Amino acid sequence: MVTYKNGCKGSSFEESFDPVHFIDVCFTTEVMPERIVAVKQTFLTAFDINTPWLRQIAEFCHASGDMNFGTSELKLAELLALSSPTLPSSFIDLANLIAETRQKNAFKHCDKTKRPKISGITRPNI
Repeated sequence: MVTYKNGCKGSSFEESFDPVHFIDVCFTTEVMPERIVAVKQTFLTAFDINTPWLRQIAEFCHASGDMNFGTSELKLAELLALSSPTLPSSFIDLANLIAETRQKNAFKHCDKTKRPKISGITRPNI
């Protein structure tokens, strides 16, 4: 849980993970330039677990001369999810809810459903 600039509390996708895992994944050459990876310890001295993590990383990269951290966000999300030793419980709950909802509301292909015939809108099958 972090506090945003407007005072609201919440969390993002990244903040669902362990903070050590988040930082370790961020400071890889897959996510940022090697020259910034090399100064990870500098970031750690200023990191505040209670403020938005991604913004802190982006600001650190920007201050270190990397103006394009935003282009790494998708890669970061993928690496976080793939390398996490445990999935956050909220992800498991969400996956279970999706599976349950799909089971209760099974998808039917449009070719296998009977659609109403509405004059001027639908046309006969050809």
